[in-house]
Amino acid sequence: MVRTILEVVCEAHTSSDIPSEEQREIASRLLDWMLDEEQNPTPPTPSEAAEYAIGIMIAEMFLSEAGEFTSNGSVSREDFVNEVYEAAANLASRAELTGTTTGAEAIEAAITRGLRFLRRTYASETQ
Repeated sequence: MVRTILEVVCEAHTSSDIPSEEQREIASRLLDWMLDEEQNPTPPTPSEAAEYAIGIMIAEMFLSEAGEFTSNGSVSREDFVNEVYEAAANLASRAELTGTTTGAEAIEAAITRGLRFLRRTYASETQ
């Protein structure tokens, strides 16, 4: 299931060639989350797993764009990264994926909306 979800999610964002190393990192994070019994007492559905993967993708892509942001006086790099991941997870949860809408097109739209939101939200901090 992880491989299938990862293939769909990575394929969805075709304007970004996601290196295999990053795909492995995303798969690792996804698998860790799926197997974490504290967060998931029951196995997540494919839609939930896709949503989680979308959140990771949004965060990783945005952080890659943000470059070497370290701090801006009031926000440390660690806090910035944590905020980005939290915001990306919230954005991904709005994707409203179901068994019939987890295709590449729906995922592409969710990633694009998430990135657009983060770019607007953090514009002054990443320049």
